[in-house]
Amino acid sequence: MIGETAGRFLFMDPTKRGARGRPVALGRKNWLHVGSAQSGPKVAAILSVVESCRRLSVPVKDYLLAVLPGMSQRTLSQLAPFTPARWAASRS
Repeated sequence: MIGETAGRFLFMDPTKRGARGRPVALGRKNWLHVGSAQSGPKVAAILSVVESCRRLSVPVKDYLLAVLPGMSQRTLSQLAPFTPARWAASRS
């Protein structure tokens, strides 16, 4: 992709830009053939959490070990502090 700014050319590297979304795009394609129609949305939710952690530089394993225990006893309104962004902010 090439653009022009104030008489100068601005070159954007599509490989760096596309590399960020590549795991999500590959995951979407791979999860088309998940064992059942009910498991697709669950896998998509897990992939979304993992990719959010990666983009925020949150250690996925640490996040899941801290957040998953007791998750089934929480109501939907109690889950906001456990998003990857809020969890990371509370640890720093």
